Amino acid sequence: MFFPPERMATAYDRSATLFDPRGRILQVLYARKAAEAGTPSCGLLFNDGVIITGKRKMSVLLMPNRKVFQVDDNIIATFAGYSSDGMFLVENAREYAASLRFVYGSEKPDVYVVARYISSIMHQATLYAGLRPLGVSIILGGVDISGPRLLFSDPGGSTVSWRAGVIGLNAKKGEKFLEEILKMNSPEQLTFDDAVKYAIAAILIALGTASPPIEIEVGYVKRDSPATIVTADHPSIAKLYEEAKKIFEEWKERISVSEEKEESEEEEHS
Repeated sequence: MFFPPERMATAYDRSATLFDPRGRILQVLYARKAAEAGTPSCGLLFNDGVIITGKRKMSVLLMPNRKVFQVDDNIIATFAGYSSDGMFLVENAREYAASLRFVYGSEKPDVYVVARYISSIMHQATLYAGLRPLGVSIILGGVDISGPRLLFSDPGGSTVSWRAGVIGLNAKKGEKFLEEILKMNSPEQLTFDDAVKYAIAAILIALGTASPPIEIEVGYVKRDSPATIVTADHPSIAKLYEEAKKIFEEWKERISVSEEKEESEEEEHS
């Protein structure tokens, strides 16, 4: 039976176990699209630990939700994409971290081991017929015996160690800002205050607007203190949020000037 090209193209996305002629698993690509549509989150290493920030969804009709989650005393996490998929992974991370602590006696569960476990769950969803990939990307950060760690897992089941990164809506805009920061300063040179400012600024840049501090959640783990999660209006963070807001406004103006310059150059060449 003859199938027109357009039907042949769509046939490859009916299963998460089927490769298309270009070697892609289309269901995984769709899952990544779902993750890219989620509210943005940022992770950043600094000299004494790791920080994670995220934009909470707020509504007068709903109780405030969470964007940054505690996995264990030394591990925090955030995700972008379908919240039910994300919470499924967070709960699994909590259970696995607890097993490392109580079964194997790990005082500080290894962040990489927990991240790999979560990635294996995501990968399994691409191996069996009847399952769909999880439509979420997840960041795990923490401090273990190896020091501060920041890891990213995507719907395909890969795990990547990060120095900094952004997931969710307009992630590339936030990452472009972080690239500029890390060209001038390595994570070992960043203080806690620096990391908070830059991680919040990256979220605001991805959003394209200065969201109220109550909508920005900040989680961090230091070498000598357990996981802490607060909103940006907390007394310990509020001043740093205002500084991050200024950084966002300066970056926004800088990008605007750069875009105007590029447009004028294009007009001259045309």
